[in-house]
Amino acid sequence: MGLFGQLSDLFKGKPVEQEISTVSVSLNNLPKWFKQKADPIVEEARENIKRTFSLIQQEVKEALRACELLEIEQLRNESIPEKVKLIMHGNRRSYLHLTRMLLATLSQPSDITYKSVMAFLEQFEEQLSTYTKSSQKNYLVLQEFFKDESKVVAMHIKRINELVRTLLDNPYKDIITVSDAIYRLTKLQRDRENVRVEWQQTQEKMKILHAQIEKNRIEIGKQMDSFEYARVKEFREEKERSEKGLKKVEEDISLVFSPLLPALKKFSHIDMGHEVFLAQYVENPSAAVKADTHLTILMVLPKVVEAIEAGKIDLKDKKRQKALEQAKQVTEEYLKQYQATISMLENSLAQVEKQLKSNPVIQSIEEYSYRNEHLKRSMAKFEEESLKLEKGLEQKEQGELQKIIIDHIRKLFSIEVKLHATAHPTDTQGD
Repeated sequence: MGLFGQLSDLFKGKPVEQEISTVSVSLNNLPKWFKQKADPIVEEARENIKRTFSLIQQEVKEALRACELLEIEQLRNESIPEKVKLIMHGNRRSYLHLTRMLLATLSQPSDITYKSVMAFLEQFEEQLSTYTKSSQKNYLVLQEFFKDESKVVAMHIKRINELVRTLLDNPYKDIITVSDAIYRLTKLQRDRENVRVEWQQTQEKMKILHAQIEKNRIEIGKQMDSFEYARVKEFREEKERSEKGLKKVEEDISLVFSPLLPALKKFSHIDMGHEVFLAQYVENPSAAVKADTHLTILMVLPKVVEAIEAGKIDLKDKKRQKALEQAKQVTEEYLKQYQATISMLENSLAQVEKQLKSNPVIQSIEEYSYRNEHLKRSMAKFEEESLKLEKGLEQKEQGELQKIIIDHIRKLFSIEVKLHATAHPTDTQGD
């Protein structure tokens, strides 16, 4: 807009827009730059607030004087009933007491700051609300007797209210908003830097863990390629054969005793002396034969057969016949052979397990494997921590704070500030 355009707007009553200048400020220099810009305005705002408080105190004095006049004022009509006089006097005392209590709270804060003024405003707002509700009836009554005097008191209260509400009618609030945003932004920058350093340290720790895990993996590979590990394979194959042999023998003995189990279970209720012993055979025939070193079962079985044939044990025909036939197969030779086979396989398995347990290669592999499991758990913990730290580096809040700062600085100083991370020669230092 040219000069003549601006003059034309002045004559037309239109405000001339202030020219917006642009400056570049680093985030490090921002607190100092803003303080230099804001200090004169803050000082001027404080002086204005002090002047307003002086006006408030003048109004307080005038209001107290008006209260005195209202207190001594006499009724113009003394002929009114005594009861009405008592009502008037009671309402006047109450109104004056409430008004003086309100006026006594309107002292200027010892230190003029945004926080102290805001506290004063909040306290006044609360007290004025209480005063208005409590004194409304008193005021209406006094209007009937002392209309002019009570109105003067009310006018001073109204004027005080208007003055109080202008206390922050200045840029102070915007300056505090920017100062708070700058503080939060600066703190956020420090926190982000701390998080960045911590994140880097976490990454270094993870690299070290990766290297240790890989080193252990290579060592395990070397051990598995050794001659000793070949022997370990042989021992493991032998162990597997022994375990399979044991399982097969146990399954065979269980099949032999399976048809006899219903009869043994029922006989245990007849021959109470062998109840516990027979219960072991019913529950686990293989373990029972192994534990039956005296082959007591060979003395019990004939009694079971006798009980079946005598009808003392109730079995269906097929089960009865099968039990009788199977009892003949349970001989001393069969049971001793079973016990010998079990003993041989268990001894063989114990020897192999002893060889595996004492083998240095196995011990070494287990040690490296244990270390790796521990390192992997540590790695998982660091990875989780790293993800949390990465989230802490997000810049959403930083962008919101920068927008608040830029918008309010434009409003306060007519300056378009360009914020950047680090200081450089083109930075404005605060003129």
